[in-house]
Amino acid sequence: MAQREDEERSRSGAVSRRAALGWAGAVAVAATVGVPRMAFADPPPTLVIPTLVGPVSELCTTVRVQGALKGAHVTVESIGAKPRVVAQQIAKFGGDERLTTLSPLRSDDLLVAYQEVGADKSSMTPTDMAMGVQPAPVSLDEIGYLGALTHLFQCGRYVWITGAIPGATIEVSFSGVVQAQGTAYEGEARLTLAAPISAGSPVSLRQITPIGPGPTVPIMPDQLPATLSAPTVQAPLVSCQTAVLVTDVLDGAQVTLTHKSGVTQTAGFDRSALWMGVQPLVEGDTIAATQVFPQPCNKTSPTNPSVRVVAPDKVDPPSIIGPLCAGSNKVRVANYAPGATISLQIDSTVYRGMPPAAGSYDFQVDPLPAGANVQVRQEICGVIGKLSEPPLGVDSHQDVTKAATIHPKLHACGRGIWIADFHQNSLVQAWAQHGTSFAPISEVIVAREPAQQFIPVTPYLRQGDQVVVREWACSTQKLDSAALTVLGPDSPGPPQIPPTPTAESTVVTVINVVSGALVEVFLQESANAPWQFIGSAVGMDEDANWLLGVPVNVRLPLDGLVKARQAVCGMQTEFGAAVKIIRGKPGIPVLDTPVNIGNQPLRPSFRWHDPYAGDSRRASSFIITAAVNGGAAAFSKEVTSTSYSPDTDLLEKTTYWWTVKGKNSSGDGVTSQQALFDTGPKPTPPPPPPPVLTGYDVNTLTLKGTGFKPSGTVYVFVAIAGWIPGNSLYDLRYSSPLVQCTADATGNLSARVDPKTAVPPIYVESYGTYLYGAWPGEKVSFTAHDANANVESNTFTVTA
Repeated sequence: MAQREDEERSRSGAVSRRAALGWAGAVAVAATVGVPRMAFADPPPTLVIPTLVGPVSELCTTVRVQGALKGAHVTVESIGAKPRVVAQQIAKFGGDERLTTLSPLRSDDLLVAYQEVGADKSSMTPTDMAMGVQPAPVSLDEIGYLGALTHLFQCGRYVWITGAIPGATIEVSFSGVVQAQGTAYEGEARLTLAAPISAGSPVSLRQITPIGPGPTVPIMPDQLPATLSAPTVQAPLVSCQTAVLVTDVLDGAQVTLTHKSGVTQTAGFDRSALWMGVQPLVEGDTIAATQVFPQPCNKTSPTNPSVRVVAPDKVDPPSIIGPLCAGSNKVRVANYAPGATISLQIDSTVYRGMPPAAGSYDFQVDPLPAGANVQVRQEICGVIGKLSEPPLGVDSHQDVTKAATIHPKLHACGRGIWIADFHQNSLVQAWAQHGTSFAPISEVIVAREPAQQFIPVTPYLRQGDQVVVREWACSTQKLDSAALTVLGPDSPGPPQIPPTPTAESTVVTVINVVSGALVEVFLQESANAPWQFIGSAVGMDEDANWLLGVPVNVRLPLDGLVKARQAVCGMQTEFGAAVKIIRGKPGIPVLDTPVNIGNQPLRPSFRWHDPYAGDSRRASSFIITAAVNGGAAAFSKEVTSTSYSPDTDLLEKTTYWWTVKGKNSSGDGVTSQQALFDTGPKPTPPPPPPPVLTGYDVNTLTLKGTGFKPSGTVYVFVAIAGWIPGNSLYDLRYSSPLVQCTADATGNLSARVDPKTAVPPIYVESYGTYLYGAWPGEKVSFTAHDANANVESNTFTVTA
């Protein structure tokens, strides 16, 4: 019945707490290295500004800070109505710390942070980015409903609870017994249950504050699937790394890592993908993972192939996620090794910090100057990596004066807000006016979506609150939106899935959703197969015409069924109608050749490939179209292969465009983009083939052949060669002049050619007379040509 405390490195998320990734519980261990030595000769390093993680309330007795170096002296101060040091501590782990407060938090506090290592001191959180404090509740009406980020399965033992007042106590019970209690740090709690979740019995959630408990939320757990899939240990694994990312886990399972030596370690997973803390990895070790659900389910997964630990010099440098805007004070770094020290080089300034094991982290620095070049490197295991290349430039400052907008309508118990009209890549945070207090109800996130951004809130929305989205766009100065009042709870009905889910898709569209409701999608893979949970999302508003895209954790199978339900304010609807998954239309063909190339033959060989060739969305046929650029079409042809060559010549020295579109039983796909090519000149026709002599009849003295100029004169060369008995010289005679014949109208030759008359006689000494023609055993050879004397036939030889 324990909470996984972050002092034991079993914390409730080393990343955005509402992201799919966080820390797994129970075994995470601190890195063994201290403040890293730095080997940068020039420029001298400084420190990043630690990031305060919120929201917090007057109930909180700790404050969470990310980005500080291990061994750094971290300070949190209030610059509000009562300035003071709120918390102060030496960073035990680096990257992610929880500091105990020195005095109670106040609703008029504004919190800022900085870190110090020796004489080096970071800047302080900018004043306009100071974190406010929510007031403690004064009436039971202020204590709202909770929700589970974990999808609950029978026999699961680990749960992630959201939507609480920060600092409240969370209680989980089932079968009439309290199974876990813990503190909702930043409005969330991650708990280990005393017993596995029972089948057929609802799991009850509630929060408890000093003035009393909130309402109870019952959640019915689902049955486990018949078999468990093998978890995946994500590569690369780097020596000295202090956490391992494990994915493809079923919520609530216990995961075991097995090293090459046979040593094992376990952790509870309340989400399908989490960072699992480990002792610093050793090069050459291998790691594999299994997942288990205990009795009475007694299910154990198979194991995927082990992943090998490599040296840090074999790992690419981290990457910087752009674009970067002058005036902003955040730089997102991704693809670093957990436990690494990160150095951000911004022109002549180097910032040092240690991020949490999250895959990516937004480092807080001084405002970025326009035109600066930003690079990053990591140090782990004493190895200082290379700087990222090429440098990422900082764009010019943009004055953002138009505030973001909040999508109406907001209803009580909503799990978050949707915003629009924001500056992409700006920092945003939800704030709420509750009574006389104005405080954040979300953490600060980067608005990376192009048009609409979801901001999770905690506690969930309360009726009557005035909600504002605060934005920092290319600046550390805030820009607040117009306030929007939270309405009373809405009554949800079953959500609907339009009749268009397609096989291989990883998103299911759902309509008729309620603002802020949790929408869950389930799949039945085939007839009589059990229904299984595959994904969830939070609805925007009650407009039935708005489409919610719910990401799912499988590729939808052809002919399966999907259905959805939604829950809000402790109410869970029935499922909407199940909808059959149909074959998807073909994808956009990728043109391979010819693409932006010249001097192509007049009958080009067009080639392309189908991006969905390996699944049910593959095209059955393709329509290839080509036309003169800016002119008439040349051809449009439907083919079943991924190549085509036209039957007739295109125009020479002409620019053409061509496209391809796929087709299958669900209809036509989207046409590819146009590709251009130029044809070359018309090729010089090849010379005609030489004529061929096919035979000679020694009885009729008839020479035959083909391929001569029709009805043309044929010139035959006759040669006799061999030894004549009694002659001392070799006999070599040939016709002079050439024998003239005539081919027929089809170019065939059939003519009498007599060697006796064609070739001069030879005097035979032993006989004292002349020999006409050939002596028995001599070779008689014939060669011919027509009016084109440069192209001769083959030589046809007979023996006399």
